[in-house]
Amino acid sequence: MNDNRRLLRFINSTDNISLFYGNVSYSTPCFDRSFYRNFRTAMLWSDIVTDVLGTVLNLWLLLAILTSAELRLRLRNRLLSSVCIQNLFECLVYLPFSLYMYTVARNEAWTCPETMAINLIFYINEFVSNWNLVLILALAVVTLLGADLFLTRLSRWLSIAVTFGVLLMPWVLSVLVVPPTIFTHTEQILLTRASKNETVCWTRMFDVRKILYVLNIGVPAILIAICLAATVFLSWKKKVRERTGVGEMARQLIGGSNEAEGVLPYVAMTVIIYACDFGLVLNIIRSSYYKDCVTVTLKAAVNILEGFKVLLLPMTFLLFPEIRYRVKKTLELLRPAHRTSGLSISYVREG
Repeated sequence: MNDNRRLLRFINSTDNISLFYGNVSYSTPCFDRSFYRNFRTAMLWSDIVTDVLGTVLNLWLLLAILTSAELRLRLRNRLLSSVCIQNLFECLVYLPFSLYMYTVARNEAWTCPETMAINLIFYINEFVSNWNLVLILALAVVTLLGADLFLTRLSRWLSIAVTFGVLLMPWVLSVLVVPPTIFTHTEQILLTRASKNETVCWTRMFDVRKILYVLNIGVPAILIAICLAATVFLSWKKKVRERTGVGEMARQLIGGSNEAEGVLPYVAMTVIIYACDFGLVLNIIRSSYYKDCVTVTLKAAVNILEGFKVLLLPMTFLLFPEIRYRVKKTLELLRPAHRTSGLSISYVREG
């Protein structure tokens, strides 16, 4: 009941704004009307730039991988393609819907279906994003252990089934976990705003955010750290064995891959995931965000950084040599062909 009374006071007030899942007044330091207007403008343009550049970048990388028969053979590259598809889902579905909600519909009360839809899309997208990285790092560990060779011994149809099972696993789990969690832990209340004679849908889901962030961020973050540590250790151990010649002999005997897995791309992916998800973690910590201008500005920056994940994460794919080479070849194909000059030289043998 106290929450309802506080919300009614907020809705009927003209001096308050809602930002970062919290209510502050215009008298709060650094939260005058000018700052709020500038913040909304920065968020809007960052989303637009992210949407456009993210679509181009992820589509480009996806086409570069899928149009190469050699790259498609590796399960790791198929997982990287899945990451591109998830990023395109964010750029083509979530971001346009989010821009609509915060621009076109900002002057109108959000309906309960609209609020539920944007929450479902957001949390499903975050779930798939982080669990995709868990699978990529887990596959790196499996590859370094040499256990990926069993895929080469499977029949064609069984190999296809295993591949699709791995690629679709995050999406299937997200559908099985996220909607039931939101539906069972969310309370939607219709309230009437007397000043504008309209009905407002208030969604109370702070507790469900904690549950979903544990599933979307907490558990994947722990597994990512474990897999990354295992990848670094196994990669170091492999290099030590190769210096003694044992690793090369074993590779020739069992028919392993020539390509040594570097750890730099996986480290870069992990750093980006942790940095971008940091802003989401701050959003569920209820503390005094607005005590000074530095805290307010920092929180605004980390929230904007979270949206750049669809740009930063695909760039780490270029740290894989074969993908970087394929992307360069794709660029060369897009360039206009060099025209040969009209001068021709011929040689005539005498005698």
